[in-house]
Amino acid sequence: VTNYDKLPVAVSQAAPFAVSIDQPQVPLVRDGSLKLKVRAQRNGYDGKIDVRMIWNPPGVSAPALLSIPEKQNEIEYELTANATAEVRNFKITVLAEADTGNGIVTVASPFVNLSIEEPYVKMKMNMAMVNQGASGEMVCELENLRPFDGKAKIQIMALPAKATAPEVEVSKDDTTVAIPVAAADETPVGQHKNMFCTLVVTVNGQPITHRVGMGGVLRVDPKPKEPAKPAAPAAPGKPAAVAKTDAPAKPLSRLEQLRQEAQKQAAAKK
Repeated sequence: VTNYDKLPVAVSQAAPFAVSIDQPQVPLVRDGSLKLKVRAQRNGYDGKIDVRMIWNPPGVSAPALLSIPEKQNEIEYELTANATAEVRNFKITVLAEADTGNGIVTVASPFVNLSIEEPYVKMKMNMAMVNQGASGEMVCELENLRPFDGKAKIQIMALPAKATAPEVEVSKDDTTVAIPVAAADETPVGQHKNMFCTLVVTVNGQPITHRVGMGGVLRVDPKPKEPAKPAAPAAPGKPAAVAKTDAPAKPLSRLEQLRQEAQKQAAAKK
């Protein structure tokens, strides 16, 4: 450990840019995300500005570095909270750095308040099954933890390739929701895991994004085979030849029988 009784301080020209964070109007909820609006105020510098968080509250993660592109003035910096994020208020700030031609210039934004709160809704995604080229439903069970006004929007994420599901709406009174799921002919067969939903509750006109139903499973079965077509009838041809048979002999009358016998006896005497 080294102790110093003096602190070096240098005075320089004013930085050619500054940054600020728009005060969030809604909380970041556990298992949710929140996009911070970071703005640059430029004063003669139009180049790229790198932005990063100085530190993250417990249970909160953020990109290591984002950049405000050249000649642009704002970006969205997304924070994500896990299920054990500490529920309380925090003061947060970002650092901004840029090479202005006279070395690296670093400035910090003014602090803003970040509130971390419990989620509004929990959800369980029940396993669903669908055939290739067909549609089905994924039934989800809802547990409303906190009341909210209006409708919340739900969207399934991490679906397998070529499968689709529309955005659906629920209210605070709903306990289940059936989300239609459609698979294409090319959707891979098998069990597709690790799906989840984004659930967005709107408060004071601002979205509060949840990640719910973690670990959803969709089973895709092969497309059913089409039934075999009946055999085509034989092509018409010539009728088979019928063997000719002699017509049955005409029965002899009694007189003709006597004549034949007389002829046989005369022939025998000769």
